[in-house]
Amino acid sequence: MRKNQFILIFILISIRILGQDRLEKLDNYSKVPAAVSQEAIQRIESLAPAKATAAPAKPRKVMIFCSVTGWRPPAISLVNKTFEILGKKSGAFEVAAVSEDPSIFTPEKLAEFDAIVMNNCNELHLDEERSRALQDFVKNGKGVVGLGSTISIINWPEEAEMMGGNCFRHPFTGVPSNPKSTWSLKIDDPSHPLTKMFDPRGIKTGDVMYQIVGPYSRDKMRVLLSLDVNDPRTAALVVPGSVNREFLAYRPDKDFAIAWIRDYGNGRVFFSVLTHASGSMLFDSAMLQHFLDGIQFALGDLKVDTTPNPITSAKSAAPVHPRKSFAEWTALLNGTDSDVRVEAILALGDLGAEANDALPALVALLKDEAPDVRFFAGSALGRMGAAAVPGVTALLHDGKDAVRAAAAQALGRIGTDASPSAPELKTLMQDKSAVVRTEAVLAIGRIQKEAAVPMLVDLLSSNVTDVREAAFDALGEMGPAARAAMPAITAILQGPVTAADKSNDGFYGGFYSQGPKADAMQTLAWMSELPEAKDAIIASTSLFRGDSEKGLCPALLFKVMGPNAKPAVPSLIALLQEDRGNTKGYAAQALGAIGPAAAEAIPALAGLLEDKNQFARVSAAEALGHLGPDAVPTLIQALQNKDWLVRAKAAQSLGALGPAAAPAAPALREALKDNDAEVRRCAIVALSRIK
Repeated sequence: MRKNQFILIFILISIRILGQDRLEKLDNYSKVPAAVSQEAIQRIESLAPAKATAAPAKPRKVMIFCSVTGWRPPAISLVNKTFEILGKKSGAFEVAAVSEDPSIFTPEKLAEFDAIVMNNCNELHLDEERSRALQDFVKNGKGVVGLGSTISIINWPEEAEMMGGNCFRHPFTGVPSNPKSTWSLKIDDPSHPLTKMFDPRGIKTGDVMYQIVGPYSRDKMRVLLSLDVNDPRTAALVVPGSVNREFLAYRPDKDFAIAWIRDYGNGRVFFSVLTHASGSMLFDSAMLQHFLDGIQFALGDLKVDTTPNPITSAKSAAPVHPRKSFAEWTALLNGTDSDVRVEAILALGDLGAEANDALPALVALLKDEAPDVRFFAGSALGRMGAAAVPGVTALLHDGKDAVRAAAAQALGRIGTDASPSAPELKTLMQDKSAVVRTEAVLAIGRIQKEAAVPMLVDLLSSNVTDVREAAFDALGEMGPAARAAMPAITAILQGPVTAADKSNDGFYGGFYSQGPKADAMQTLAWMSELPEAKDAIIASTSLFRGDSEKGLCPALLFKVMGPNAKPAVPSLIALLQEDRGNTKGYAAQALGAIGPAAAEAIPALAGLLEDKNQFARVSAAEALGHLGPDAVPTLIQALQNKDWLVRAKAAQSLGALGPAAAPAAPALREALKDNDAEVRRCAIVALSRIK
């Protein structure tokens, strides 16, 4: 499949040791990587609320933790500075320390703070001792704010449970290959204190946003913001066949939460997926008020309703940006701060053809040094139609790989109106740059659509890996419209495992990665509306493995297919014995996704509750809650499990079964005495649902 569009870098940030705390005090704030521009600081200082919504009960101290594994989200430093400004200007709290050192997570050190802001802690995984310290910090009455990629904690069940979920890709994103750039957000409760500052019609943003899965449930949290799937541009990512399937949204219920709050034990959690890759939304007074009120809730000073709320279907239609004239937005295209340039690009892009006078400036920004500026400029040009084609096509001959790739992306976003560029794009399929070759293939698929299928099928056998992967991607974007490619795709999937399939000894989407079989499976996934694609997916269950967090894909597919996936149950039960990676856990989730039709798996899942792998144990407890009343005895027994998270998940699953779980009432009442606050809370909720 397609390689990550960002280069993953592993950086160890050396933090100056002050005393024994190894914290970075605000006196040394300039030592935080990626310094924030003075222009950005001044804008945020001018927009930040002047006073706190609720008077602090006492002087509040906040610690910002921003350690990452792998890629470092670019908004981290701006977010750190923003929270410093919010606290100082409003008087609501003091950012007492900024740390990247996990050793801060001890009961003694955390006792100094009233709340922790976990700022884009990409793929963070604390060890058991430090994880318990964080859990107890919140359960015992304090607060945590989670931001952006902190949700990428799929192999860390305790934190996923506390934060409210984990992520499965980020289809609503500003990375290359995604043909859209701004997403509509719905205000789920416009009268709520944490959302009343927004236009009730909604918000639009261009940030990277994850889709939340795993333990996520509206039964456990109050969702504040979610994606408005009624918006045409946002909806384009929700249905298969419209974009590169690596980034495609895949929640059958179309519930894409963006911000939420919840009680956790005696403490409080505020999470927002925003501020991951772009800080441009922080240049908005309403958003700053939202974050200030969110952290005041986490601190315990702002009392708000945390009652879980159901998904709503109301449509939003918000203005995208603060009101400025066309000339003002055009002038900001030359701003020194890339976030400011992006803000202006998004505003002009929303004008579409009305902004054609800005075409030369936007075309020039395809050569910008900042990748996000190039991407958003291409997206804006994509909405301007045929008028943008000549200028963008000329850049296909630029000497820089990044510019040629950006131009190809932009032409793909324009779509069929960019047909005159097809010959030159086909030439770029032989480009020296893999990224350029990839974007050229994708663009041809988007421009020529079904007419490109024969050419793309031929490319499935290409010896050039990136070209082959891009051809699969292009077919996947078409979804059922690429039906003519089904025989070729199925033949690859059902053929023998080749050296190419094992070339990276890794897995993608739960299947062999870096090879034709992975490509074929993912293509079938986004063509799953076709009966023959569903049959091929079920027949290939034995290929499923779970070495990657992206192994959730089969579970989500089976949820869509429901009882129709019953033929896959025996293979999934067999995978519950597979010791490689997280295969057991993902197989359990897939069985739960099938529902009562997978009830024959209850004995095998019962055995998994005692597995040495916590992810497997928790996944089994969650899956049992979807398999019907026959699972109740097993779940009652799970309330005695030595793992508190399994006990909590068992209580949740019993509650999910409703009145059918009435025989569990005595055991749930006994669970009210559990020594873990979260288990007690889950038992209370479950008892209220089975009456």
